[in-house]
Amino acid sequence: MPSKNKGWVRLHRKIDDNPLWFSEPFTRAQAWIDLFLNANHADGKIFIRGISVEVKRGQIAWSELTMAKRWQWSRNRVRNFLKYLKTEQQIEKSECGCLTTLITILNYEKHQSDTAEGTAEGTQTIINKNDKKIYCPNSDELRLSELLLNLIRQRNSNFKEPDLQKWATHIDKMIRLDKRPPEEIEKVVAWCQQDSFWQNNILSTQKLREKYDQLFLKMSSGNGKYIPQRHTGVVL
Repeated sequence: MPSKNKGWVRLHRKIDDNPLWFSEPFTRAQAWIDLFLNANHADGKIFIRGISVEVKRGQIAWSELTMAKRWQWSRNRVRNFLKYLKTEQQIEKSECGCLTTLITILNYEKHQSDTAEGTAEGTQTIINKNDKKIYCPNSDELRLSELLLNLIRQRNSNFKEPDLQKWATHIDKMIRLDKRPPEEIEKVVAWCQQDSFWQNNILSTQKLREKYDQLFLKMSSGNGKYIPQRHTGVVL
């Protein structure tokens, strides 16, 4: 007799159109299935309050409030449930700045793919690598990244579009690991993009971090005066 523990069944996403789906508060198992049903089946982007958020295959961007309303739970119960799933290594969770919560379902490929189970472990590694912090537009990390990009584009409007989220990770390291105050970083960014030598050498936040000590000393040496400029934060 075939084992019920092997294989899988197809469950259509439209199951939540059935009135029974929302007829009463969700069980934990139902909430877990609901995450699968609503996770992205392909990489894409969503817009929250006008901000673009990247959501990859096997990920879902829902706030605790959204889940609480949908599952008819308290926010505290949602929080504890997500904590449980993370402890059991079923999900990874990251705060999407001030916008939402990004949930990555681990082993999503294993549960969703038609291929053999043997590919699941490698796929999980990829998903784990994709689970990263997303910086909110009004965060210091993203704001300072955009400042550098704007100043570069004032001189070169054809400057290649960078991954600003990746740029923001270097600013994060400067603030969190190198203990650089955001206000100081802003001054160094503004100064180096006015300096005839450094403006052509500091073209990324990674390079900014590498050369920061030199830049700060030069800025502070007497020639380190910079002219404050007004920046709109709009990347053209």
